[in-house]
Amino acid sequence: MALYMFAQTMKCMGEGRIDAIKKRLFEKMVSPVRYIFTTIPGLKDIRECEKAGIGTEQMIAMYQCFTDNHALECSVKTEDKLDELKSNLQYTYAKRTPGSVSMVKGGCEIASMVLDGENGEYCREISYYNYTKLLRKEIYTNDINHVDYYVTARAEGGLYAKLTRRTFHNVDGSVAYDQIFEREKEWFVFPDGGIFTEEQFAMEFIKKLDLSEQDLILLDDSVPEEFVQAVFTFGKAAQIVVLAHVGQYMKNRSGKDLPVKGYFYEWFPYIEAVHAIVAPTEGLKKLLLKELKKHYCKVPDITVISLVDEFASIVLYEANEGNLVLSWEYSGKADGFWVYDVSGKRVCERRDIHQHWFLIKGCKKDKGIVIKTFVDTLKGSVVTAESEPIYVSGNKTVNIMGILETLEYIRDKRISVARFGDGEIKQMCGIPIGYQEYNEELAKRLKQVITMPDNDKLLVCLPDVFEKMERYRTISALSWKQNLKWYQDCYAEIVTSEKYYGNAFISRPYIDLTDKSMCGKYFQSIKKLFVDEDILIVEGFYSRSGVGNDLFEGARSIKRVICPSRNAYSKYEVILDAIRKYGKDKLILLMLGPTAKVLAYDLAMEGYWAIDIGHIDTEYEWYKMGAKYRIMIGGKHTAEGESADEDIVLQNDDTYTKEIVVMLTNES
Repeated sequence: MALYMFAQTMKCMGEGRIDAIKKRLFEKMVSPVRYIFTTIPGLKDIRECEKAGIGTEQMIAMYQCFTDNHALECSVKTEDKLDELKSNLQYTYAKRTPGSVSMVKGGCEIASMVLDGENGEYCREISYYNYTKLLRKEIYTNDINHVDYYVTARAEGGLYAKLTRRTFHNVDGSVAYDQIFEREKEWFVFPDGGIFTEEQFAMEFIKKLDLSEQDLILLDDSVPEEFVQAVFTFGKAAQIVVLAHVGQYMKNRSGKDLPVKGYFYEWFPYIEAVHAIVAPTEGLKKLLLKELKKHYCKVPDITVISLVDEFASIVLYEANEGNLVLSWEYSGKADGFWVYDVSGKRVCERRDIHQHWFLIKGCKKDKGIVIKTFVDTLKGSVVTAESEPIYVSGNKTVNIMGILETLEYIRDKRISVARFGDGEIKQMCGIPIGYQEYNEELAKRLKQVITMPDNDKLLVCLPDVFEKMERYRTISALSWKQNLKWYQDCYAEIVTSEKYYGNAFISRPYIDLTDKSMCGKYFQSIKKLFVDEDILIVEGFYSRSGVGNDLFEGARSIKRVICPSRNAYSKYEVILDAIRKYGKDKLILLMLGPTAKVLAYDLAMEGYWAIDIGHIDTEYEWYKMGAKYRIMIGGKHTAEGESADEDIVLQNDDTYTKEIVVMLTNES
């Protein structure tokens, strides 16, 4: 006897849902639970299962049941695979991050590896590219599990990688079968010549389970229509309990409205074989009872068990001009959010399910706020989850100037600048970044700089990402949202509402902005800083800021101190002495990552005018060419491309060479 839970992914199952259902419906049941995935479980699914106390031995992946390779955990060592790829691909270098490795050859990424396990010791998947076009993707468990093959196709939104074939392998590496994707259809082709449709494949899988009347099936509404048919055709001997989710009955898998067929769920026609129904709300239970009584003679028991995910990390704080800012996290299913005050008055509605924050105007701060999620159903919008009342916390908004305001302030006050971004936050949290290994002394100095009180010598700048994230491209907004979440304790310690910060994006005024109409004015204001100034540029070996463009054309003169492109802080005192020697009465432009922040502080305290200007050259190059995405800049360093410095071909430039007053690195 066993209990089988059928769902597409672990997210559909929901952490803790099975325990709640077993306790309410099958309290005396002691049989094991097997989790049936009707799609291929990814790394995220497996990790969510582990968090819920579910081991991989309890998980059954439908597609692997037709092979002799049923492993789900990774056991292929990362280093072994990298050695193999080095020999086969002859890549130039590998760029590592905590969860991946990118392999580069000729300045282009030719392969990327997703890692698993502590410290990334195992290889989960490898993708192969040809000039940015995805060719194939290999998924690994105890060896290669399956391979996805792609072609480049065109859609209304542009080019994309289209999956055409998925090949599943046995333990010995032989082909178990191929899954062919042709338009909206899928076919399964076996080496013996057998060919199955999606429906036939699902039916063969249910037959393999050999279900009996002693078994129980929990059928989530997320499973595909053809799979529901297979369960009720070849698994009807078992007791079947269906999980009905609010809002899941609006359309079928083909996108057609289900009311045309006269029922809400794919399992409605098989209601005679349903043992019980689990509904998440009393409202849905009433709807189900009404519809079942209208169309069918049998009404199974309907039990209400909350299947929604809870709210997390809810914060309500006071912003400028007496407005309130509300933010939260919610991973459940929803079509939108309603915000109410505690008296029951609806304050606002938001249908952007990815935007978990609101600016609330005209609401008194002493009033509580309640968030409700809703989904759209045939009978109207139905509430699926409700938060506890939230009240204004002690948190205040972060006061950050606009880009133009910051630039004007710097120019008018001739104040030095230290900009802080995600790299500096990581350093202060003990994490190395691409071009600077973690240095305890550097981390302490960075905290000293960022926490210093407001003064007339140094302006500390922060990224303007604490509100209005819609200003930035989606990938950038998501990255910053993740950064704010991961390092929230660090931000809470070092960022205060008592200070006024400059805008760190004075050096990033183009590529990540959704509205680029102001970018021309931003660069005009930046270039005004250099007009009639004697400039000393302090930069890494590959930076070559201003070479090949007119960024510094208004400057009276340019001199350069060339520093190591990596781990510049290791030569901090030497660099500082060189600046003291050559930077008197000059505008000092610092382009040295975290090291530049400390230099800006020390130089400002000694009376120098030093601006940490960062990747301004790359942004200006992208602006001049009208780039829509980050692309490599030939002949010099590119922002976010630190590891690619190894492939840069440096051109001889007499003007640049004459500008160098001291070389502090042996790079060549």
